[in-house]
Amino acid sequence: MGSAELTSTAFWHSDDSHGLSAGAPLGIAPRGHLLVQTSGTEGVPKWCAICKQAFLANAEAVNKHLEASAEDRWLLALPVHHVGGFAIHARAWLTGAAVVPFEGRWDAERFAVVCRDDRITLTSLVPTQVFDLVQQQLRAPASLRAIVVGGGALAKELGDRARALGWPVLQSFGMTETSSQIATEPLSHLASGFDPQMLEVLPHWGLQTDADGTLTIRGPALASGYVTGDQWHPMWDSLVTRDRVRLWTEGGRRFLRFLGRDSQMLKILGELVALPPLQSRLDSFALGRADRSVLVPVEDARRGTTLVLASTDARAAGLVDEFNASVQPFERIERFVQVADLPLTDLGKVRLAELAARIA
Repeated sequence: MGSAELTSTAFWHSDDSHGLSAGAPLGIAPRGHLLVQTSGTEGVPKWCAICKQAFLANAEAVNKHLEASAEDRWLLALPVHHVGGFAIHARAWLTGAAVVPFEGRWDAERFAVVCRDDRITLTSLVPTQVFDLVQQQLRAPASLRAIVVGGGALAKELGDRARALGWPVLQSFGMTETSSQIATEPLSHLASGFDPQMLEVLPHWGLQTDADGTLTIRGPALASGYVTGDQWHPMWDSLVTRDRVRLWTEGGRRFLRFLGRDSQMLKILGELVALPPLQSRLDSFALGRADRSVLVPVEDARRGTTLVLASTDARAAGLVDEFNASVQPFERIERFVQVADLPLTDLGKVRLAELAARIA
């Protein structure tokens, strides 16, 4: 599907179904849905089915949050077969804004040039892309007024340094099943300071948590269900996630703080450890001193899990002592491994399980 089709009235008014990548089982899900491939279990492909109206409901809420209009110019720097990229087309169609595709492989310097030359005002990135912009000390053009950062947590220091270079980053929280965003930093944070711990819940979502903080979601932008193999699994009216959050209300507005995901919680020497905050701390040490470095949890018979620092850059070995001095004894890095490359998804996320298998 090309950009022109995705921003056409015919596409959004049609009750045809489409796959955002090849091989989607279009005949199994209800009509009028978009099928997005997600990670399946035991090698069985898994597709999330989201109706077009759900995408548009989320897009309308995001547009209001960002004060988006027909005057905006969106830069599409994420794959369109992921919700973070595809959702840009939904937002642009609702407002009549232009969508500028970022052609070819990710390159931070070229991204900055495109933003400047095409007078880009809005875009979405993942944390690794922001890291590259900051690492290369690239400056943002004056036209750019907001960058929604999703797909992972942006370290506070990294966000602050991006802001200092003019990149107007706003942390968001969402998932495939919610057609993109659930909560995003307010625009007012661009003046008051980067604060990834205070995300404003978009108004179309109903959220609640249990005693452990596990999040349940309801709302018009929720996916209809999943397809696995040749089976249709409806989602009904809510989704119990694997995410733990804190919710609160302030001044009549709802806010969310992301605490962690079950799959990112580790047991080390009997202690429960959240991996994302440790990775954020490592990122802050690595900025300007080493290329991308990753904490890899590896199974250990004695400790339960041990943390290994992996990087393609030998200079990263020098981060170990500084990092270890800043954390609890059970959170320390046990060893450094230099690798030839980091296995990445097309969104730039490290495939931790694959990397852990290599190291082990």
